[in-house]
Amino acid sequence: MHKSKKCKRAKKSVSAASSRQMPSAPNSTMYEDLTSSDESAIVDKISPLTPTTNAVVEPNLDDAVQFVLSPAAIDRIFSDDPEMADEVGKRISSSENGQQIKKMSVKSALGPSVMIEKESGGDNEPSCGGSEVRIGAFETMGAMISVLSDQAPEEMLITEAIKVIESVEGTKRSFDAMIMKKAEEKSGESRQDLGPSVMKKVVIQQIDDAENIGNECEDKRLEKLGKKRRSDDSEGNDKEEEEKEEEVYDGRSGRKMIVCQTTEKLAMAMRFGKKDQWPRTVKIRNEIQSEVSLRLGDIVFVSKYNKLDKFNDWISNAFKINPEAEATAIPSVFQNALERRVGIIMNVLNNEWSGVPKLMDVAFPESEVLQRFYPHQLESEVDLTLLKPGVLVWVSFVRIQRPSDIAIGPKGMYITPADFEEVSQRELVTHQPCIGTGIQGLTEGYEFPFSKGESIKRCEEGVAAAVSGALLRAKAEMEEYSINTNLFLLENRKETIVVTFEHFVQEKRKFVNLTKVWAEDSAVIAKIKGAKKPCASGRVLDVYKTVINGMFVLQAKVMLTFQLAKKYDAESDFEHLSEGWETTLIPSESFQALELRMARFHGKEFSCLANGTDGTSRIWRILLSQMIGAEKNTSSEDSSCFERHPALRRLEGGQRHTAELMMDSKPRVVAQQAPPGSGKTYTLAAIVAALMENRGTKVLCLAPLNVAVVKMCEELVGALKTEGSDEIPLALFSGTGKAKYRDHLDKISGNLLEAVATDEEFWEKLQQKEKREVTRYLQSVKKRPRIAKEALIAEYVLNMEKRRVLCCTLGFAEQIGRLITDRNVVVLDEAGQGSFVQICSTLSSLVEMRKVLITGDRYQLSVNMQSTPEPVREGYGFDTILINLDNANGVDKTTLLTNYRSHWQIVACVEHMVYKPHGETLNHGPGSFRMLTDFFKMPVADSPILLIHQDTLMEHELTSYSATNSGQTRTVMELLELLDNFPGSIRIISLYAGQAAQIGIELKERGLESKIASMTSDAMQGHEADLTIIATTVSRQSNWTDWQRSNHAKDRKNEFWGDSQRVNVALSRGKHGMIVIGNLLQLGNSVIWSKFLEKALEFTVVTSPEIIRSLKNPKSRYIRGVLFDNFGESVQNYRFYADWSASAATAPSTSSWPAFSSNSSQYQRVVVQNPSNFPPMQQRQLPNPPTPSQVRRTFAPSRPELQCWRCKRIGHVSTRCTFPPTQSFN
Repeated sequence: MHKSKKCKRAKKSVSAASSRQMPSAPNSTMYEDLTSSDESAIVDKISPLTPTTNAVVEPNLDDAVQFVLSPAAIDRIFSDDPEMADEVGKRISSSENGQQIKKMSVKSALGPSVMIEKESGGDNEPSCGGSEVRIGAFETMGAMISVLSDQAPEEMLITEAIKVIESVEGTKRSFDAMIMKKAEEKSGESRQDLGPSVMKKVVIQQIDDAENIGNECEDKRLEKLGKKRRSDDSEGNDKEEEEKEEEVYDGRSGRKMIVCQTTEKLAMAMRFGKKDQWPRTVKIRNEIQSEVSLRLGDIVFVSKYNKLDKFNDWISNAFKINPEAEATAIPSVFQNALERRVGIIMNVLNNEWSGVPKLMDVAFPESEVLQRFYPHQLESEVDLTLLKPGVLVWVSFVRIQRPSDIAIGPKGMYITPADFEEVSQRELVTHQPCIGTGIQGLTEGYEFPFSKGESIKRCEEGVAAAVSGALLRAKAEMEEYSINTNLFLLENRKETIVVTFEHFVQEKRKFVNLTKVWAEDSAVIAKIKGAKKPCASGRVLDVYKTVINGMFVLQAKVMLTFQLAKKYDAESDFEHLSEGWETTLIPSESFQALELRMARFHGKEFSCLANGTDGTSRIWRILLSQMIGAEKNTSSEDSSCFERHPALRRLEGGQRHTAELMMDSKPRVVAQQAPPGSGKTYTLAAIVAALMENRGTKVLCLAPLNVAVVKMCEELVGALKTEGSDEIPLALFSGTGKAKYRDHLDKISGNLLEAVATDEEFWEKLQQKEKREVTRYLQSVKKRPRIAKEALIAEYVLNMEKRRVLCCTLGFAEQIGRLITDRNVVVLDEAGQGSFVQICSTLSSLVEMRKVLITGDRYQLSVNMQSTPEPVREGYGFDTILINLDNANGVDKTTLLTNYRSHWQIVACVEHMVYKPHGETLNHGPGSFRMLTDFFKMPVADSPILLIHQDTLMEHELTSYSATNSGQTRTVMELLELLDNFPGSIRIISLYAGQAAQIGIELKERGLESKIASMTSDAMQGHEADLTIIATTVSRQSNWTDWQRSNHAKDRKNEFWGDSQRVNVALSRGKHGMIVIGNLLQLGNSVIWSKFLEKALEFTVVTSPEIIRSLKNPKSRYIRGVLFDNFGESVQNYRFYADWSASAATAPSTSSWPAFSSNSSQYQRVVVQNPSNFPPMQQRQLPNPPTPSQVRRTFAPSRPELQCWRCKRIGHVSTRCTFPPTQSFN
């Protein structure tokens, strides 16, 4: 034990002007143990400094400010940006800006004064004086700790210093906000001022310096204190240590440590600051300090501990920290302020026996990682069975400010100081992060779609939590699917290299998820394994997937370009990368859009936008479902607008109603329900052209997909020409969009940004620097469009020219929000594929909205949520905005009822299978659609529908969960040979991506890829063709009847191939004809296909693949409306009808199949009623299973054979190539 000493009294007081006095910080909680030793430090309460106190040493503020603004300080702050340092120096030296900056610096340097008064060694001896120090933004905590260290440090608790500091504006966060506010007040609207961003950088640098000084002073104090204690202990504690079996260390006021992990019964703390003899990690049992439950980020002062057996590693494979010692005395604890925020459960792992959660991963706004919580972290009684993925909860969290840089372990299971020597790539290093500490309970009051009432802010919080969940999951996937590999150099172009690598995976599901991230054209960054910073960035040029010896293999070709790094030798790393050093390749998806959406919903921007009286606020109230029925505007019929505007005259029915609503002066949100082929794009183009009559109208035309933007721009050009307007729409596309859709963009080349950038009048308006930027853009846009600065050049154009019609995708508009703030009319095409959160985020930049037209079809494909985490897909705004509009008051709704695109029989089938079940109608428009029926003989005269029943087995792809059907591919190619001279356009639509890829390979081998496109149904929305061929692929059993008997009770309506929206798109694209190939018996087991066949068989008959030889045979002839071949055989597939009748008879009443009867009037027109009157059927038509020869796979798989990218030979990969290269890569 320590020798007893006379007690000294340390009196402290705080002095400050009344206007500057700050209350004790509510964010601080202090627990002190003053009885841990024989002596105590008696501390008086903080009191105002009186005039009778001892002499005060006033700091020289002029000297302090001059030091802050000195050239040396500026050079240090902007060491990585010499140009900025010169600029700041010039601003300071100027008369106006210099005085402004100096005044701000003086204000921030002034702060409360802390008085330290010493007393003599005896109680009756007089006071020996004291000193005062002023604490401000540039002197901060370091000065305070330094003064206290000089005044009898062994008698004063370091927590008292922290307590005094926390009572003033001494945190980085408060000064950051203060200086930003002051800078904004001073700078005003002038862009020539230094600006808040520069001042913020100055303040942050100064505060960081002060924090470092404070840490160094404290480390010196602790080192000095430790030496004195060891000296005292060696004199008087020899006997006591002999009696102890364990070695005990005593630090009286304690070693500062941070709580880095907590469990139900104990906590782990880790030292930070200067390294010393104290253990790195200490275990703290709950009973050691029972006054408070320790949380992550708490600062504890450990004064005594017992050493434990040291583990080989500081952390286990299960991420449990191994302690080097166990604390036996904790004099004090400093806790960060506890806050709460709405979070969302993203994953739950239940106990196998009890079924209750044993852990859950939760996301909340501003969290750096998906945080893992355990049942003991529930802070209130919660029914554990209610904790499921997608449920909103209240999350308790703290913002860690000291130490300011923290490394966070996987799932937030532990934290460490960023300078801890064991920190690796596994940990995420962040600055002042928010760390979850517990779950307080379930969140109530959330509804989606939003409802009228006070819950709107809670709803915004819920959406923000869901967006944060999607964001954190996406970031985790990027880290999870990083690849460590050796690169094989294919080509070296100085600062750009082309490389290839192989990556092997054992599990198929992991491989499939990996290939989703590592897709062609995806962005990637590269760094030498273990390096701190990347040295290159680029994209994936090509991807090949295969299976070798039971292992899934990903082979990729990547182009990488050298990337500079601040204060890092990236050039050497790039050379090593080219030499084949082990490299870490990281997918580089941009998360800017998700971060922006999360910030806007978390900041409740949208409810604020709706809280007004102008037209823009009304529109936001409608979008957020905050309108009441009485506020709904009534339409005003004004036929004069149709007389004045030629573009509107051709509109009819619902199209005219939409135009009336958009042409009046009232602020509106118009939702137009538009089935396929109903002219929705033409309608909005005509309306935009008519709106150009008002010179103050500025229109923003949006669509989710690039292809839809191109089509919309084409329609706009035509409508403006019809209207006689000289307005030229400007179409903007991201670099990726220009690279992928160059063929489509050529159709609107005159409306692209590069057309404007090459205009002589525009060029003459540019400054010299701007001309250089435009020149670089024009050079890049053709060769390397991904790096072309589209937004920057668009800003030049929009600042210099009045472009009143702007077209772009939703995603790009969200990125260039500052360029579209003046748009007052918004039209959104294909709105079914636009999510609520994305559209809200995009429109939030528009401050003068008066009209919003949203057009789409709720029964076609919705938002592609394949990359959206399952827990947030429903009920959080990631789905189509049409859901919100259907439930919102105040929306002006119109419906288009006529399909002008397709043959009337195709329209009737689409109406019957999709729209009639929902009580809607779809009429066919005028027009002649005989291109296919005039080209060759169809199974039924004048019917453009060809149904081919083919039950060849589908083949599952080895490297994905998609499938192919070689039999269907063969049939498609035979049809294309027959259609060689077809005068119209042809599109092949596949329900499976694997099938589309397989057909695409066959088209390429035949040189048809430029004439005929092979696309999936998902990619086909927004397209149309004169003839569509649909390959359905699905066919799992060779004997339909047996399969039906064993599976008839199973509801298969939700199968991938039975999705009503996907099937609707596939079957509604054709204009003059439609050919469907597949196992129609199996397809008919789903509701959507059953309804289609039910209607289609009113017009045609089911055939077999052998019909192909009869379609153009001049000897084929019609008998009673049905085609017979030259042998006198009907093209009807009798085996299909026999199996169909059998399956309908054995199916339960819930079956979706319509019963087949020869007496049914709906089939009398085309179905053969008495087959015995016709020639006998061949063996191929009998209702027997197909022979092995019929289903044998003869077509190539959906990927070509293994090929070397170096020598172009088949059978090996580039990394195992021994042949010389054959050619250079372009």
